[in-house]
Amino acid sequence: MTTFDIIVSIGSVVFGTAAIVYAIYVGRTAGRDRPHDPERLRRFIKNAPYDAPERPSDNKPSADNP
Repeated sequence: MTTFDIIVSIGSVVFGTAAIVYAIYVGRTAGRDRPHDPERLRRFIKNAPYDAPERPSDNKPSADNP
């Protein structure tokens, strides 16, 4: 094996290891965090707009299209 082959092999192993470590890091930090302030969460739920106006739907029949 030439020196170039050894350098490429070692670089591939290092890059692969770094990619795996990064994927594990992203997997652990992805997603939603749990709320740290329960009182703030209660206020958010209490003030959430549950009765939002309906959006017009494309599936409703119109007078022009019987």
